[in-house]
Amino acid sequence: HTPLTVDIPKLDQSVFHSSEDGEKIFSFSDSGNYLGRFSLLGDPYLKVVRKDGEFVGSLVFVKRQVAGKTFWYIDDAKVAPQYRGKFLFEFMDLFRHYFRELVQDSPFYMGVIVAQGNDSDQRLLRFYDKMMGGTIQEITKLYEFTLSSPQLECAKPVIERYRGPINGFLSLRGMRNFALNNIANLESLEVQFGPMSICKDDPGDFKNPSFSILTPEHDQLTQDLLNLGMVSEMQIFLGSRNLPFDPIWILGQDV
Repeated sequence: HTPLTVDIPKLDQSVFHSSEDGEKIFSFSDSGNYLGRFSLLGDPYLKVVRKDGEFVGSLVFVKRQVAGKTFWYIDDAKVAPQYRGKFLFEFMDLFRHYFRELVQDSPFYMGVIVAQGNDSDQRLLRFYDKMMGGTIQEITKLYEFTLSSPQLECAKPVIERYRGPINGFLSLRGMRNFALNNIANLESLEVQFGPMSICKDDPGDFKNPSFSILTPEHDQLTQDLLNLGMVSEMQIFLGSRNLPFDPIWILGQDV
C-alpha cells in the first residue's frame, strides 16, 4: 500500500468530464479520503509514479472477492497534465510490470473508462490494453442512469423484474463527491441489488438525492429504462475473459 500524498486530490479536482452533448460538465473530489471508496470494494493498492520527486501518475488496484473467486479491479488511472504524451510509455511499462506481479493469484481483472463518444475512447482502450500486456478487452458498454425519486418509483418494478429486489442504497459522500456544472456536493445514491451489493444508507437522510443504476448495453433492462424516458451516460467496461460474474451485477460504486 502506497501512502497517500496531496498530489492525488489536487489532480482529481483539476479533471473535468463532459457528457456526449457537451451540456453537462462534471467533476469528482474525495474530501481527502481517496482510498475510501476502494476500501468498500476490497483491498486497495495505490501505485504512484514519480520522476525527480514530481508526481507523474497513479493507478489503483483493488483485490476483490465475488462468489468465492478473486479478481482485480483496476481504476482511476491518472497522469499529470505536464507528463501526458511525454512519459506515457514508461508509465505503462512500470504498471505492466507491477500488474503482472499482482495477478499471479488470479487471472481475472476488470476496469471501466468514461466514454467520451470520440477518438479518445479508442486511445484509452489501447492505453489499457498495452499497459496490461495485450490481455484486456472491451466486454460491453454500460449505461449509467441517474434517476430522481419519482423516476425511481416508476422504474422500480422494471428494475426488480430483471434484477430481483432492490435491497438498499449506498452513498459515496466523502469518498467520491460529485459536482455538476459547478454545483458542488450533489447527493447521489447507488441503487443496490444482487451479489455485489453494499447496503448502508437511508434515502431519508439526504436532501433531494438522485439515484444511480448501471446496465449493460444489450440488456433488456437498458431498453426498458430508455423506453421509460430515462436519461443515461455511457461508460466502457473492460476486463479479462471469463470473469467470475455477469456484468448485469455491476453497481455504481464499482465504477
